[in-house]
Amino acid sequence: MSSRAISAGVVHTVPVDLRRVLIANPKVLAAWEDLTPLARNEWICWVLLPKKAETRSQHIQRVQIRAVGGEAEAVLLAWLHPPQGQGTEPFGPLGADHPQQSVEMSDASASQQIDDIVRRTAGWRGERLSQLRALIRGADPGVIEEVKWKKPSRPEGVPVWSHDGIVCIGEALKNAVRLTFPKGAQLRDPKGLFNTRLDSKTVRAIDFHEGDAINASALKALILEGARLNRS
Repeated sequence: MSSRAISAGVVHTVPVDLRRVLIANPKVLAAWEDLTPLARNEWICWVLLPKKAETRSQHIQRVQIRAVGGEAEAVLLAWLHPPQGQGTEPFGPLGADHPQQSVEMSDASASQQIDDIVRRTAGWRGERLSQLRALIRGADPGVIEEVKWKKPSRPEGVPVWSHDGIVCIGEALKNAVRLTFPKGAQLRDPKGLFNTRLDSKTVRAIDFHEGDAINASALKALILEGARLNRS
Protein backbone atom coordinates (compact mmCIF):
# COMPACT_ATOMS: atom_id res chain seq x y z
CA MET A 1 0.00 0.00 0.00
CA SER A 2 1.16 3.56 -0.66
CA SER A 3 3.00 5.25 2.18
CA ARG A 4 1.40 8.56 1.29
CA ALA A 5 0.43 10.56 4.37
CA ILE A 6 -3.32 10.85 4.92
CA SER A 7 -4.58 13.34 7.47
CA ALA A 8 -6.20 11.70 10.48
CA GLY A 9 -8.79 12.86 12.99
CA VAL A 10 -8.34 14.44 16.39
CA VAL A 11 -8.34 11.04 18.09
CA HIS A 12 -8.52 8.31 15.45
CA THR A 13 -6.20 7.38 12.60
CA VAL A 14 -7.54 6.49 9.17
CA PRO A 15 -8.42 2.76 8.97
CA VAL A 16 -6.80 0.71 6.22
CA ASP A 17 -9.95 0.20 4.13
CA LEU A 18 -10.89 3.89 4.18
CA ARG A 19 -7.29 4.85 3.43
CA ARG A 20 -7.33 2.58 0.37
CA VAL A 21 -10.43 4.36 -0.97
CA LEU A 22 -9.01 7.82 -0.33
CA ILE A 23 -5.75 7.07 -2.13
CA ALA A 24 -7.59 5.57 -5.11
CA ASN A 25 -9.76 8.63 -5.74
CA PRO A 26 -7.97 12.02 -5.89
CA LYS A 27 -11.23 13.97 -5.70
CA VAL A 28 -12.34 12.14 -2.59
CA LEU A 29 -8.88 12.56 -1.06
CA ALA A 30 -8.91 16.31 -1.79
CA ALA A 31 -12.30 16.66 -0.09
CA TRP A 32 -11.02 14.63 2.87
CA GLU A 33 -7.96 16.84 3.29
CA ASP A 34 -10.20 19.92 3.22
CA LEU A 35 -11.95 18.76 6.40
CA THR A 36 -10.83 19.83 9.84
CA PRO A 37 -9.36 17.16 12.16
CA LEU A 38 -12.63 17.20 14.14
CA ALA A 39 -14.76 16.54 11.08
CA ARG A 40 -12.41 13.79 9.86
CA ASN A 41 -12.65 12.19 13.28
CA GLU A 42 -16.45 12.09 13.01
CA TRP A 43 -16.30 10.38 9.61
CA ILE A 44 -13.75 7.84 10.88
CA CYS A 45 -16.02 7.06 13.84
CA TRP A 46 -18.93 6.56 11.46
CA VAL A 47 -16.89 4.18 9.29
CA LEU A 48 -15.77 2.22 12.36
CA LEU A 49 -19.26 2.03 13.85
CA PRO A 50 -20.71 -1.02 11.95
CA LYS A 51 -19.80 -4.51 13.11
CA LYS A 52 -20.69 -6.13 9.79
CA ALA A 53 -18.17 -5.83 6.95
CA GLU A 54 -20.96 -5.21 4.42
CA THR A 55 -22.35 -2.28 6.39
CA ARG A 56 -18.90 -0.86 6.89
CA SER A 57 -18.31 -0.98 3.14
CA GLN A 58 -21.57 0.90 2.64
CA HIS A 59 -20.41 3.57 5.05
CA ILE A 60 -17.14 3.96 3.17
CA GLN A 61 -19.11 4.22 -0.06
CA ARG A 62 -21.17 6.96 1.55
CA VAL A 63 -17.97 8.90 2.25
CA GLN A 64 -17.14 8.74 -1.45
CA ILE A 65 -20.64 9.84 -2.50
CA ARG A 66 -20.61 12.79 -0.12
CA ALA A 67 -17.14 13.80 -1.29
CA VAL A 68 -18.15 14.09 -4.93
CA GLY A 69 -21.39 15.91 -4.12
CA GLY A 70 -23.75 13.15 -5.16
CA GLU A 71 -26.27 13.76 -2.36
CA ALA A 72 -27.70 16.86 -0.74
CA GLU A 73 -29.13 15.64 2.54
CA ALA A 74 -27.55 16.44 5.88
CA VAL A 75 -24.27 14.75 6.72
CA LEU A 76 -24.94 11.99 9.22
CA LEU A 77 -22.18 12.50 11.75
CA ALA A 78 -20.09 15.23 10.18
CA TRP A 79 -19.88 18.78 11.43
CA LEU A 80 -23.20 19.96 10.07
CA HIS A 81 -25.76 21.93 12.01
CA PRO A 82 -29.57 21.77 11.50
CA PRO A 83 -31.22 22.85 8.22
CA GLN A 84 -30.35 26.05 6.40
CA GLY A 85 -31.12 29.10 8.51
CA GLN A 86 -30.82 27.25 11.82
CA GLY A 87 -27.07 27.53 12.16
CA THR A 88 -23.77 27.51 10.33
CA GLU A 89 -21.27 24.94 9.11
CA PRO A 90 -18.08 25.82 10.98
CA PHE A 91 -16.16 22.73 9.95
CA GLY A 92 -17.96 21.71 6.81
CA PRO A 93 -19.21 18.44 5.34
CA LEU A 94 -17.34 16.52 2.69
CA GLY A 95 -17.56 18.45 -0.54
CA ALA A 96 -18.10 21.84 1.10
CA ASP A 97 -16.31 25.04 0.15
CA HIS A 98 -12.56 24.85 0.53
CA PRO A 99 -11.68 26.28 3.97
CA GLN A 100 -8.72 28.54 4.43
CA GLN A 101 -5.82 27.31 6.49
CA SER A 102 -6.40 27.19 10.23
CA VAL A 103 -4.92 30.15 12.05
CA GLU A 104 -3.09 29.76 15.33
CA MET A 105 -1.59 33.06 16.43
CA SER A 106 0.05 34.45 19.53
CA ASP A 107 -2.16 34.85 22.57
CA ALA A 108 -2.47 38.61 22.13
CA SER A 109 -3.25 38.46 18.42
CA ALA A 110 -5.77 35.65 18.76
CA SER A 111 -7.38 37.36 21.74
CA GLN A 112 -7.75 40.56 19.74
CA GLN A 113 -9.46 38.61 16.98
CA ILE A 114 -11.85 37.02 19.47
CA ASP A 115 -12.52 40.49 20.90
CA ASP A 116 -13.62 41.50 17.39
CA ILE A 117 -15.75 38.36 16.93
CA VAL A 118 -17.55 39.10 20.21
CA ARG A 119 -18.12 42.73 19.23
CA ARG A 120 -19.53 41.71 15.85
CA THR A 121 -21.92 39.18 17.39
CA ALA A 122 -25.11 41.14 17.92
CA GLY A 123 -27.42 41.17 20.92
CA TRP A 124 -27.64 38.54 23.61
CA ARG A 125 -25.46 36.08 21.69
CA GLY A 126 -22.48 38.42 21.87
CA GLU A 127 -23.05 38.96 25.56
CA ARG A 128 -23.33 35.24 26.18
CA LEU A 129 -20.19 34.45 24.16
CA SER A 130 -18.34 37.08 26.19
CA GLN A 131 -19.62 35.56 29.45
CA LEU A 132 -18.56 32.07 28.44
CA ARG A 133 -15.17 33.30 27.32
CA ALA A 134 -14.55 34.97 30.68
CA LEU A 135 -15.66 31.83 32.50
CA ILE A 136 -13.32 29.61 30.45
CA ARG A 137 -10.35 31.88 31.02
CA GLY A 138 -11.13 32.14 34.71
CA ALA A 139 -11.49 28.38 35.10
CA ASP A 140 -8.07 27.58 33.63
CA PRO A 141 -5.39 30.32 33.72
CA GLY A 142 -3.26 28.13 31.44
CA VAL A 143 -5.78 28.13 28.60
CA ILE A 144 -4.63 29.57 25.26
CA GLU A 145 -6.95 31.45 22.93
CA GLU A 146 -6.76 30.62 19.23
CA VAL A 147 -8.72 31.39 16.09
CA LYS A 148 -9.18 28.53 13.65
CA TRP A 149 -11.06 27.45 10.53
CA LYS A 150 -11.17 30.68 8.58
CA LYS A 151 -12.94 30.20 5.26
CA PRO A 152 -14.93 32.31 2.76
CA SER A 153 -18.25 31.69 4.53
CA ARG A 154 -16.69 32.62 7.90
CA PRO A 155 -13.62 34.82 7.30
CA GLU A 156 -13.35 35.82 10.96
CA GLY A 157 -12.78 32.20 12.02
CA VAL A 158 -13.93 30.36 15.13
CA PRO A 159 -12.80 31.01 18.73
CA VAL A 160 -10.94 28.08 20.27
CA TRP A 161 -9.64 27.55 23.80
CA SER A 162 -6.74 25.10 24.13
CA HIS A 163 -4.55 23.62 26.84
CA ASP A 164 -2.23 20.95 25.44
CA GLY A 165 -4.87 20.48 22.74
CA ILE A 166 -8.33 21.84 22.09
CA VAL A 167 -10.55 22.00 25.17
CA CYS A 168 -13.58 23.67 23.62
CA ILE A 169 -14.78 25.71 20.66
CA GLY A 170 -17.21 28.63 20.79
CA GLU A 171 -19.58 29.77 18.09
CA ALA A 172 -22.70 31.87 17.75
CA LEU A 173 -25.51 30.10 15.90
CA LYS A 174 -28.76 31.74 14.83
CA ASN A 175 -30.65 30.89 18.01
CA ALA A 176 -27.93 29.72 20.40
CA VAL A 177 -24.34 30.04 21.48
CA ARG A 178 -22.59 26.66 21.34
CA LEU A 179 -19.59 25.34 23.21
CA THR A 180 -18.24 22.19 21.57
CA PHE A 181 -15.89 19.80 23.38
CA PRO A 182 -14.02 17.56 20.88
CA LYS A 183 -13.38 14.93 23.59
CA GLY A 184 -16.63 15.56 25.44
CA ALA A 185 -17.74 11.93 25.35
CA GLN A 186 -14.81 11.15 27.68
CA LEU A 187 -15.71 13.85 30.20
CA ARG A 188 -17.82 13.37 33.30
CA ASP A 189 -20.93 15.55 33.18
CA PRO A 190 -22.81 14.93 36.43
CA LYS A 191 -24.89 18.09 36.05
CA GLY A 192 -26.02 17.16 32.53
CA LEU A 193 -24.71 20.28 30.80
CA PHE A 194 -24.24 18.57 27.43
CA ASN A 195 -27.46 18.90 25.44
CA THR A 196 -26.42 18.37 21.82
CA ARG A 197 -24.09 16.16 19.74
CA LEU A 198 -25.14 13.41 22.14
CA ASP A 199 -25.08 10.76 19.39
CA SER A 200 -21.41 11.32 18.64
CA LYS A 201 -18.86 8.80 19.86
CA THR A 202 -16.36 11.56 20.65
CA VAL A 203 -17.88 15.03 20.66
CA ARG A 204 -20.30 16.70 23.07
CA ALA A 205 -21.66 20.24 23.00
CA ILE A 206 -23.75 22.69 25.01
CA ASP A 207 -26.25 25.02 23.34
CA PHE A 208 -27.05 28.11 25.38
CA HIS A 209 -30.30 29.79 24.34
CA GLU A 210 -31.49 33.26 25.25
CA GLY A 211 -32.42 33.36 28.92
CA ASP A 212 -30.66 30.10 29.81
CA ALA A 213 -28.78 30.16 33.09
CA ILE A 214 -25.10 29.22 33.15
CA ASN A 215 -24.06 26.67 35.75
CA ALA A 216 -20.67 28.28 36.24
CA SER A 217 -19.20 25.76 38.68
CA ALA A 218 -20.20 22.75 36.55
CA LEU A 219 -18.90 24.37 33.36
CA LYS A 220 -15.60 25.26 35.01
CA ALA A 221 -15.26 21.64 36.10
CA LEU A 222 -15.73 20.50 32.47
CA ILE A 223 -13.06 22.95 31.30
CA LEU A 224 -10.56 21.74 33.88
CA GLU A 225 -11.30 18.09 33.16
CA GLY A 226 -10.92 18.71 29.42
CA ALA A 227 -7.48 20.23 30.02
CA ARG A 228 -6.47 17.32 32.25
CA LEU A 229 -7.61 14.85 29.63
CA ASN A 230 -5.40 16.53 27.04
CA ARG A 231 -2.42 16.11 29.33
CA SER A 232 -3.09 12.46 30.12
